[in-house]
Amino acid sequence: MQALAITSKGMEDIAALEIKELIKAESSVKESCVMFEPKKLEDLCTLCYKAQSVSRILVLFHHFKFKDKADLLKKINLEKIDYNKWLDKKNTFKIECERLGKHNFSSQEIEQEIGELISVKNKVELKNPDITFYAYIFDKELYFGIDFSGFELSKRHYKIFNHPNDIKGHIAYVLVRLSGFKVGDVLLDPFCKTGVIAIEAALFASGFPVNYFSKDKFGFLKLKPIKKFNFDTVDKKTKKIKKHIFGYEKSSFYTQSAKKNAKIAGVNDMAEFSSNDVEWVDTHFKEKEVNRIVTYPPILSKKSNKNEILKLYQELFYQANYCLAKDGRIVVLTKDIELFKEKAKGYKFKVVEERKVWIGEMVMDIVVFGKGL
Repeated sequence: MQALAITSKGMEDIAALEIKELIKAESSVKESCVMFEPKKLEDLCTLCYKAQSVSRILVLFHHFKFKDKADLLKKINLEKIDYNKWLDKKNTFKIECERLGKHNFSSQEIEQEIGELISVKNKVELKNPDITFYAYIFDKELYFGIDFSGFELSKRHYKIFNHPNDIKGHIAYVLVRLSGFKVGDVLLDPFCKTGVIAIEAALFASGFPVNYFSKDKFGFLKLKPIKKFNFDTVDKKTKKIKKHIFGYEKSSFYTQSAKKNAKIAGVNDMAEFSSNDVEWVDTHFKEKEVNRIVTYPPILSKKSNKNEILKLYQELFYQANYCLAKDGRIVVLTKDIELFKEKAKGYKFKVVEERKVWIGEMVMDIVVFGKGL
């Protein structure tokens, strides 16, 4: 049995790491997704419930490369699928296609034509189906299977209160993991907006399931071989952690939003948020007390004041030079990587790693800085 975890391009290795940690399965890394072999179907349920780096989990029936739409439809062999294993006669279904890349066909075309090829007599239900057959197309590769998720896992239920420049939860999680953050580390996001990075760090450190409050929404609950999943087995592994995770936000309005989001996420007693500018960091932390600084700072735009933004970047490294531990790391998500490299040099921070990550069609840079390397 093969399975697929869909993530964002540039994050595949972190998704593979998380899968190994959660269900002890090795992954084959592809572009924007990873393939793996779960030991049992319940492993896929566990990933839907806990994984922070993914957007979809599929049990995989087909994977192949294709030249064009005609070649795709020729190669997809739907007759070999044992539909009776997955569907009761009363189950409704739909076909959903997610497509990234340039193609001479639309997602709707693929949905319609695959739907005509599937040899089941079950009723089609587009709005609220029991089963979703999922076609994931990235450039010239197709992955086809059944969606265990039932919803986009990268969309967080706790993000009720938003900021115009927020990032998705799975992106924030990857930033946290790239920092090397572990239980007991002091982590600071000095530009926390509505708290996503700090919340994801708290979920990871405590083991509290990211989808704890979405237990009734999973697609796998309607699958014939599953029907019921023991969430309690996973919940018992959650542990309380001390408040070593901090988020600073200049705006008191967004600070309150971060606190509310953390409460909705179930980690409000594990992360602390306060209304502070980055220039006040050295008044709240001792020298070399912080282990990880993980952040998505304000970006340069037509509406922003360039001098003010550059001053913030400068201040970030000035404060890090004082409060960051000798083996500490700074992880920054940015569109202006060269500006950060320039400011980092002034305080003898060096680039440990840099990579590009795709957020939809937008490409951004992640850069990890360290000192005394």
